[in-house]
Formats: sequence, C-alpha cells, structure tokens
Amino acid sequence: MELITDHALSVVYMKNLVDMEDNFIGELTNYTIALKEKINTIESFLKEVRIKREISKKNPEEFVSNPLNGYSLIRRLYEDWSYFELYLPIVAGASHLENIKNNLNTNTVLDMDMEDAAMGISSIEVYYDLEATDIARGFFRGKQYNGTLNTMECLVMANYATINGREQSSINWHEAAFQRYEQDEMEHGQELRQVFDFSLPQLFKKYTDSLMVKGFRRASIDLLRGVSDSDVRLWQLQRLLEKQIKAFGVDATYIKPPLQNFQRNCMDQSKTPNSKLKCFYEQKRTAFLAIAPLKTEILSLDPYIAIFHDVIYENEIRRVKNITLSSFKGPLRYSNRDEYNVQFAKVYEDQQSMLNKRIEDLTGDVVAKEDKDFDVYNYGIGGISYSHLDVPSEEDAEAGLGNYLTSIMFFLSDLEDGGALTFDNEGLTVPPKKGCALVWRNLDNFMTFDPRLFHSSCPVIMGSKWTLVKWLHEVPQIFARPCRNTYLEFNA
Repeated sequence: MELITDHALSVVYMKNLVDMEDNFIGELTNYTIALKEKINTIESFLKEVRIKREISKKNPEEFVSNPLNGYSLIRRLYEDWSYFELYLPIVAGASHLENIKNNLNTNTVLDMDMEDAAMGISSIEVYYDLEATDIARGFFRGKQYNGTLNTMECLVMANYATINGREQSSINWHEAAFQRYEQDEMEHGQELRQVFDFSLPQLFKKYTDSLMVKGFRRASIDLLRGVSDSDVRLWQLQRLLEKQIKAFGVDATYIKPPLQNFQRNCMDQSKTPNSKLKCFYEQKRTAFLAIAPLKTEILSLDPYIAIFHDVIYENEIRRVKNITLSSFKGPLRYSNRDEYNVQFAKVYEDQQSMLNKRIEDLTGDVVAKEDKDFDVYNYGIGGISYSHLDVPSEEDAEAGLGNYLTSIMFFLSDLEDGGALTFDNEGLTVPPKKGCALVWRNLDNFMTFDPRLFHSSCPVIMGSKWTLVKWLHEVPQIFARPCRNTYLEFNA
C-alpha cells in the first residue's frame, strides 16, 4: 500500500512537523549526553592510568619493585583493560538511536512532501518574479524576513528546477547555493563534509553543469578560474570547457521573458477594475439590514463582484478553525489539477445558523438545506489555485441542484504577503483581509457560466491563509432570483 502524506499542503498540518522535529532534537540531545558520559568514563580511566604511567616512566624497575605497584599493574592489565575492551564496543545512547529510527519510520516525510515543498517555493519564485538569491536570504518583495535557506536546500531547488525543465531557474538556484556556501562552510563545514559528504568542488561541478545546459560555456570557465588549481576534478573540467569554447564559439544569450498577466495580477495586490467604484452601507437587501447594515464595497457591477467588510466575527473564526486535523484532506494528486499545497475540510452548519442568515443578507439568495454547509481551506507552502470557474463536482452535479450561482469566500486571516485572489480576465486583484467576505455571481442572467469570472489564488508568501467558502446552487434560487432581461437587473 502506498503511503500518502500531506505535510506541505497546509500550515495547520505543518505545525505537527515542529513537534516532530522537537522530538528528534530531544532524542539527539539525550544521545549526545550519553556519548559525553561514555567519553567522561574513558577519560577518567585514562587519567588514572596516565598518572601511574608518569611515575613508572622515570624508573620502571624501581616502580614495580614496590609490591603494591606491581600488584596494581598486574591487576589492571588482568581486569581493568579487559573490562574496557568489553565496554568500548557498547553503543552509547542506543535507546535514543532506536527512538530516532522508529520516529523516522512512523512520522514519515516522503519524497512527495519534499516535491510539494519545492513546488511551493518555485511558485513563489515564478509568480512574483523573485530572484533565487533573494529568496535564499529571506528577502521577499522589498522586505527582509526571518529565515534563510542553506546550501543543501538551494541545491534541492536547483535540482527541482532542472527536472521540471526550468534551466535558467536552476542556474539561479546554483548561484544562491554558491552564495550561501561561504557562510555554511564557516558555521557547519565539518557537518557538510562528514554527514552530507558534500564539498566545494561538487558545488562548482553542479553549477557549471547548469550553465553548460544553457550554453554559457564562457561563464562556466569564469566561475572555475582561480579555483581549478585546488582540485584535479575542477582542473579537468576547466580544460574540457576550454576545448568546447574553441569548438562551439560564442556563448548563448539569455533574454528574460516579459511578465505574464498572471504574474502582473499577483505582483500588484491593489488593482481595481475602474475608478468609479463605490462604498456604501447595504440596508435594503433584507429586513435585518435596516438595523444592521453591511459595509459594502462594489468592485465590479458587471460582472458582479463585491466585498463586505467585518461580516464574520472572531468567535466564529475560532470555531471554524478549531476542527480536528484528521478532517482536513488535500486535492487528489494528479497532473494539471487546479489546486496545489492546500487542504480543506467540511464545516457543518445548521440551515438557520447566524452564519447562514448572514449569507442571505450578503447575497439576497436563499440558503437551502442542500447548501447549508461550508468548506474551510488552509494553504501550505506557496499554496495556490490556478485559473478556474467554480463548477460543481460530478457528485454534486448528480444532485440536480444546477450550477453554482453565487460564490461566497470569507477571509479568516490576514497575510503578511501574497495569497491574493485575482479575477484574471478583469485585471482585478483582491488581497485577503480578515473578517471580509468576497461575493461574486458565477452565472449570467441566462444562467450560463460567465467566462469573465475565471479566478485564481496567488501563492502565499508569508502567513497562514484561511478561507471559508460556500457555493449557492441555481435551482434553489429559482423563485428568490428569477431570470431578468439584463445582467444588472438580475443582480439588483
């Protein structure tokens, strides 16, 4: 049976990894204590026998002529050294080593988790047009954050880029690894060499290989110049590159491609479709709003997109987030899916709950018993959803409730950076704001999908993104929202 893990898919799931590593740290700490105790025992014995040896060295014959010294020497050689011969092979802290092994087997981080994590970092790099060297030092979009990547982590990203055919990104990540190596060598050089069997010549070899793939032979030689004399492998590599330059001539030229629309939408988190939008207090949609109006911001009238401010409260947010970890699940793992590094869970609500009544205030629609529940989402490393329309699943479609007429998305958290929702065809970007609800109509007045409502979620850079989503089907609204001749009348 294939073991499936989802560690990188959501922040709420990754919290367990902190406890997992804390357990490993505790076991390794106890193991080092056991090693030190064994070393102390050995050193104590050595100290004792060295003192006696210093005395005996001056005049061995005189030393052993003393019967006490002679007896003591014979006894040590007969007993003490034999006991130490048995003691030395005993593995110090064996129980802690076994615990580490068992924890690695039961609390498994698999290849797919590493791929999910690398994919998330890659999404951040691509969508926000960031330099790998900046990401490695924790510098995102003009702001320095706590946290950096080390040499080995940069090389994993370089390998991920190579596997996915992104050669220029691979070069950039090798450059980041090269920059990080100097500090890592000073602080963890022995660890890199003895534990990870990694050395500077290996890094140069990997870096020059990535440059050669893009045809940057002269840049490869420039990189090796001045260091090739330190290692025969680098010297041989430089000679090979020099021959290739003579054979192939001029290096390739890299031209950075222009930004795509999805990048521009994500990079500018303050875009609005026009300058004639309005903010007001909605008081007429339901009777309740006459005494408790909603702070409303119209982002687009056609298609209808609006933000309602301060419409979900702190106690409701806490209740929604306080669901069991086992309730969360990720999207099915297949190529070209809509969502990556995100998990969701069902939140069951009574049809007459305050939250469902507020949905009716927000939309003017009826919350039918089939639409009473919500989905809560939490995003992981670079969590993203690609451009899509809100279309019912096959199972949902079989219920005979029609398509999704209205989408409602509550933002349950603020983010330091990233994670905006973009309406791709409208050039509209909506950054998450805790307590707000984003509402849009998926269908036009002819009850067909409106292609202008294709939307996507930009990768999360910093923070834990939580959203609460509900979709209202078209069939239960047949009397609450009858068809109209124009789109604006339909959404009135």
